[in-house]
Amino acid sequence: MLMVVVMAGSIKDVYAGIRPMMTSTDLLNNKSGVAAIKVVVISASPTNGATGISLDKIITVTFNEKMNPATITQASFTLKGATTVSGTVSYTDTTASFKPSSALTPNTIYTATITTGAKSVSGTPLENDYVWTFRTKALANPPDTTAVKSPVVTPPVSGTPPVVKPPVVVPPVVTPRKQ
Repeated sequence: MLMVVVMAGSIKDVYAGIRPMMTSTDLLNNKSGVAAIKVVVISASPTNGATGISLDKIITVTFNEKMNPATITQASFTLKGATTVSGTVSYTDTTASFKPSSALTPNTIYTATITTGAKSVSGTPLENDYVWTFRTKALANPPDTTAVKSPVVTPPVSGTPPVVKPPVVVPPVVTPRKQ
């Protein structure tokens, strides 16, 4: 069986509804009529809610797109504990890093933020501010202040020397064993 299709009109009419090819510049400038790719953070280190973080930790985030390095700054990448932490911000490939100027404070909750001021190379801003928290580690061996008490000094009565009582030593609690 042979089938023949006869079309009316010209070839020009067939291609009249097809849009011309978009250039890469049109796509980057979002002239395609299609929404731009959303820029998001795909990972952060330390992770949100992490604890026991080193006091010399460099904080990093990785984006799903290459970013414009000029937009990855101390204004768009911040770290706050009790106060704002000063540091150096750098950017390589798809990863931004924040290196604190000095050691972080032990046993402190920090909040890191990447703002929508961070933009991709095509100018698309981060979809939303990305905010996460982590807690630094406690001191390894905090001083034991419970075993020895400071000496007690009683103020002198007029004409007498001060009375100094020796420090009080608190002995360890010993629980006898049952036999």
